[in-house]
Amino acid sequence: MTGASEVSGGDRDTSILAPIQPRASKRLSLSDTAENWITARAHDLATGDLGIWDLPPSMVEFYYVAYFAGRDSLTPELTQAQREADRYYRVAYGPPVAPEPTNYRTFAQLEKLRAEMYAGAK
Repeated sequence: MTGASEVSGGDRDTSILAPIQPRASKRLSLSDTAENWITARAHDLATGDLGIWDLPPSMVEFYYVAYFAGRDSLTPELTQAQREADRYYRVAYGPPVAPEPTNYRTFAQLEKLRAEMYAGAK
């Protein structure tokens, strides 16, 4: 993804916001048994062998936190993709554009042509 400094200032940092400093990682650890259990349940969820309703409430809470964080992080991309899909649909299936008439004649010209055509029929 292109950052603001790459767009407007080249290599210079033109941002008015202070740079975000990465936080120190506070990685939690679990026992091997708990790790294996969680990994197996994640695999079961992914393969459809287990439903979200089969998990204990604490695991369901982690599931929903991750789901909503993922959904919210993709909202801008999904919105843009929906706009592009709508635009392509309108281009492909929208109302047809009326073609420019190539042999446009005025009503007076048509009346004259009709009169000449019917005069020749006598």
